[in-house]
Amino acid sequence: MPAITRPPINTTMIAFRFSSVIQLFMLSVLIGLYACDIKDNNKVEPETLVKIYDNGSYSDSYDPIDVIETTDGGYLILAGYKTRDIDFANVYILKVDKEGNFVGENRLPADYVNPIKGFMKTESSCYFFCMDRLTLESKLIQVFDDGTFNETATIGTIYPLASSYNAKSGQFLLLSYDREDKNTILSNIDIAGTITDQVKFEIGFGDFDAEESIIKHFSGTGKKLPFFCGTLENGSHYFNGYYRYTMSLVTFQFSSSTPKSIVYGYKDERALNALSTGSSSISASKYEYGSGYFIPNLNNEIIESGIRSSSDLSGYPIPELKENSEVIIKHAQISGRDLILFGSNSRGGQIVLYIYDKGTSELIGTKYLGYTNPYEISGINTTAKGGLVITGKTWISNRFSRICMFRLSADDINNL
Repeated sequence: MPAITRPPINTTMIAFRFSSVIQLFMLSVLIGLYACDIKDNNKVEPETLVKIYDNGSYSDSYDPIDVIETTDGGYLILAGYKTRDIDFANVYILKVDKEGNFVGENRLPADYVNPIKGFMKTESSCYFFCMDRLTLESKLIQVFDDGTFNETATIGTIYPLASSYNAKSGQFLLLSYDREDKNTILSNIDIAGTITDQVKFEIGFGDFDAEESIIKHFSGTGKKLPFFCGTLENGSHYFNGYYRYTMSLVTFQFSSSTPKSIVYGYKDERALNALSTGSSSISASKYEYGSGYFIPNLNNEIIESGIRSSSDLSGYPIPELKENSEVIIKHAQISGRDLILFGSNSRGGQIVLYIYDKGTSELIGTKYLGYTNPYEISGINTTAKGGLVITGKTWISNRFSRICMFRLSADDINNL
């Protein structure tokens, strides 16, 4: 099992801690009155934490993918990175402690490329899929809390595009593309990396070159495409990918290659770009020719039966979003309140969180993250203390792409 390594040069990290003068004054009074509580006070986390990780390289470019909290209270960040003129991004794992301070990094061998979104947490460990640079085959990688890794299996599909973990079945769902037969493939895969079920959907006939757009998606030379997949509460599965030569949301069962329902987009210019399932609710977002729309509570029947177009789904227009911006949706219970979180990128170069009440679909607050440099979101996860951890990328001096991390407490969210 490869050991985690430290960079050849010192890693510079920039941290901003936000606190008011009044809070500092009150803290000093409490320390004076209750000296016996100093040990406990030292355990209090700052309300907001921001970190930027810069290794000083002029040639490396980093594209973070996801972040997850580990059992030791620290965090793992999964990213792709490029050096010089390589076509596909290599795999990078960053380990930081509970304060966001650098602990170590792991650069996987050069044959491991294109890590796909995102971390998949099982009861005992954490996994992600990536691709073999030479064979294009899918690889299932296990990651440990210290950032070390182990290759679990090589999967018999090529061009892995998206994945998810179904806690009820204990299996992974993998979306991939078959270049020979021009099929979209969905595979159920157990923890050992064995395919237990598989179904294929024909892309169809037409002059649209799906493989070309996928290669551009992987290499970063074209549009970043919204591939995703998952499982609904009723046991049906879904994927967002190419079907009939257009980016479409398809629900299905492994027992049939006929979709249960289809929400068609138009090529890759109009489609859903995110979907999240919570307890008895579904949330989604879509883009149409550059414009973005949020749908906090999507009628389950819309995606569980019938044939529709994404243009038929009504949502809230969000004009401040950057054109064709990535959207990440999370259902979370914070301080006893059921919330729906939409994370995306503003035209002003900030990460922005939109927080909706699950019951009413009402927008109850927004939060902007990042300033001075341009920022883009990559991943959101909840923390053990009921807050949020967010990763993304920023550009140092508008030239060097670097990983950033934000942590918000439950109080931060409640104060919105």
